[in-house]
Amino acid sequence: MKASVILEHSWTEIFSDEKITLRCAIQGAEGTQWTYEWRRDELDLHSTHSKYRSTKVYGSDSGKYSCRGRSYKLTTEWSEALRLTVSDKPRASLRADKTVIPAGGSVTLTCSVDVSSGWKYYWYRHNSSEAQSINDQSDTVSVSEGGIYHCRGGRGDPEFMTAVSSEVTIKETVPNKASVILDHSWPQIFSGEMITLRCDIQGAEGTQWTYEWKPDKFNIYPTSNKIRTKVTESDSGEYRCLGRRDTFSSTEWSEALRLTVSDKPRASLRADKTVIPAGGSVTLTCSVDVSSGWKYYWYRRTSESSGAQPINDQSDTVSVSEGGIKACTA
Repeated sequence: MKASVILEHSWTEIFSDEKITLRCAIQGAEGTQWTYEWRRDELDLHSTHSKYRSTKVYGSDSGKYSCRGRSYKLTTEWSEALRLTVSDKPRASLRADKTVIPAGGSVTLTCSVDVSSGWKYYWYRHNSSEAQSINDQSDTVSVSEGGIYHCRGGRGDPEFMTAVSSEVTIKETVPNKASVILDHSWPQIFSGEMITLRCDIQGAEGTQWTYEWKPDKFNIYPTSNKIRTKVTESDSGEYRCLGRRDTFSSTEWSEALRLTVSDKPRASLRADKTVIPAGGSVTLTCSVDVSSGWKYYWYRRTSESSGAQPINDQSDTVSVSEGGIKACTA
């Protein structure tokens, strides 16, 4: 009678952590009570059953397996050796056709195991608060939510699982539109002025947003949609903002608002005459040649060394009947 070792496994490749069964088949063994002997690479495996089961195999289990049967009247020869090779556990690979979901769109993710066959796939998504499994065992899924995704492959019964793939972060673009608004009453902005930039998000009601700005130096108050700052000429440039709903979903960047900061203007002072006649007056006119909306501040000094005294008038023209050194600002 001839013994042979049969591998009860659906695939030719065997991986570390898989469960396998080897069976010792004896031709014409029906009706005979057998005990069995197993060995790997000439070392006894101390099993007397017709099936040699391993709950998990590792690289050290690789080798040549043989068996023989023993009954009360005869012993078979050792079978031809079956070579078992245990490979490292494979890792699933995850690819995304793009990493940003356009507003109203989706991203296609593909999971693969490059070795062997018969895999089904398990998908997982992490958002900012929890991990979720995706109920789809195909190798490709279409996703429309931002998050951190990974996958793994599984096969067999009991099921063997590959190592988890590397993570892929998918960002989602929400349909709300962001825009930068300049809260300022005049078209021209001058060095030293305080301005407010506001990030408005269309349809933002009921959602807690955080905000990002370009340039980056304004990303110091992410929970506020307003920036209030004193500007200089170096602040001239383009400003954009976006709203972030959570870690993985945000609006697109707004269109740019171009800010031009000009030199601080100088007020001009004119007098209709420089000598006040007895019992008369002189008319002074203060003006700023750029922009509009100015109010004026007047000052008088009685001598070169004396302090300036304000004149309580904010119009652009005043009539004075006292001598002194006059100045104005706007």
